[in-house]
Amino acid sequence: MSNVNERRTSITFPKGISISELRVARELVASFADEQAQDIVDEWHGMVRAGRARPSPIGCLRKLVALAQKGKLTYEFKYAIADARDAQQHIAAQAARPFQMPPPPPSWEDSVLKKKLNEIMRRAKARNAR
Repeated sequence: MSNVNERRTSITFPKGISISELRVARELVASFADEQAQDIVDEWHGMVRAGRARPSPIGCLRKLVALAQKGKLTYEFKYAIADARDAQQHIAAQAARPFQMPPPPPSWEDSVLKKKLNEIMRRAKARNAR
């Protein structure tokens, strides 16, 4: 049993489920490859959030697992749940990176703008001298 739980650390389960529900959920998806197990868990998560996992969330997951085993599971919620998780992970990764100051601007003496302005002034003086 501990092997199932250790092997499934890559699967993200919904927050707010009890420890006993988490144990059962891990057991139910243990026979699937990680990607398919995550898809099933995401669909379950979406159904629970939508209020469509009544009367029992674990009973709903059991039905999803049975359908997946038969190859008849169709997904309605997994995409939205996966997208939200990916966005949350992206935001967390951005927040974890230290802030980096942008490089300083080039000095005025070396700037392209100063060179262009000097060229314009030189041409204006040359025209005025004629």
